[in-house]
Amino acid sequence: MRLKNVLYTVMAAFLLLGGISLWVSVQQTQQPLSPSGEVSGSDMEAEGVSLTVTVKDTKKWDLNVDKAIYDKSRTVAQLETVSGNFYNLNGETVATFESPQGVYDDEKKSMRLTGGAVVHSLSSEGSFLKAPIITWSASSDQIEAEGGVIIQLGEQMRAKSESSRFSLDFSSIAMAGQTETEVLE
Repeated sequence: MRLKNVLYTVMAAFLLLGGISLWVSVQQTQQPLSPSGEVSGSDMEAEGVSLTVTVKDTKKWDLNVDKAIYDKSRTVAQLETVSGNFYNLNGETVATFESPQGVYDDEKKSMRLTGGAVVHSLSSEGSFLKAPIITWSASSDQIEAEGGVIIQLGEQMRAKSESSRFSLDFSSIAMAGQTETEVLE
């Protein structure tokens, strides 16, 4: 039985690794998991999946997932307990992320974190972004957040907005919709 689980995990990792290509963009829809954890038409379920996305031999981001359910007919993987890292052009970790749930759509080449995702900047201590939904595109190095975004820039500033777009290292941040900003002492 344990060998069977290991084989399923390895097969799921290969399927998910094979599905991730050069970039990831915004996904618009998500099918929630049923209470039993099954997705209609699911082909494979795996636990402890790790993925790395590279562009032109440069690591862009990696992903660790407690549980993945891949639906081959829709080319969608439902992810539970997601964490990972973003990398700069030199391969250095610039930010980490975590989320209770996520969806990877192989056909649309999109990644979407849901359920209260958080991105922590490593270049500025105490800087983070938290939002109900966070998506990103590896081809543009921009992250988009929506649904009530909270941005904390160390001990300098805290801001809230309806949506936000920012760079991996938090050096560029654009907020949209109703925005509140507080300068901290």
